[in-house]
Amino acid sequence: MPTGFSTSKGELVRSILFPKPVDFKFSQDGIKFVGCLAIIAVIGMIYTLVLMVSLFYYYYCIIVLLSF
Repeated sequence: MPTGFSTSKGELVRSILFPKPVDFKFSQDGIKFVGCLAIIAVIGMIYTLVLMVSLFYYYYCIIVLLSF
């Protein structure tokens, strides 16, 4: 005669009380994705800054445009 966690109800209780560890791969991948987007944004901002300086924009105009 099975007793304790050996029964189907016992296994259900054990799975509720002691769940298996959850893998947070989605969160880790989300952070990597946002990090990649941030790197692309920084590269684009540096490119824009170099382009504006090479086209002799006024410095206050560059600061105003890059602040948004």
